[in-house]
Amino acid sequence: MANAIHLICRRDDSGRLTGLALYERPDVYRSIAWEISPEDAAALVGGWVYFHPKKAQVSEFGGRVLKVEEAGSATAYGRPEIALIVRSLVAGKGQKWRGTAHGMAWTGGLVETTLPHEQGAA
Repeated sequence: MANAIHLICRRDDSGRLTGLALYERPDVYRSIAWEISPEDAAALVGGWVYFHPKKAQVSEFGGRVLKVEEAGSATAYGRPEIALIVRSLVAGKGQKWRGTAHGMAWTGGLVETTLPHEQGAA
């Protein structure tokens, strides 16, 4: 079964989502640099990612995770930060936060793909 993840991703001074850039096609983006374990990152391939400005607000961007790769930087623990390669889909917008929601959480962690749009083909 595929997984989904919800992440806090704020906008920079120009209004763009921080760390998000076009990748190979107009609907494919690369999002860097996330402190996600290699196991969790691998479990996201084929699943969904949702970017929220705050946990209390719906997602502003999201889509299918096509692949993951090392971002070229390291975490505070010396592990490689992860880049998510995402195919942007309309269903990725307007989704409520799922998963861990305590005050310091920047991610909801992995959650099962249980929403109707998550069950469809990529």
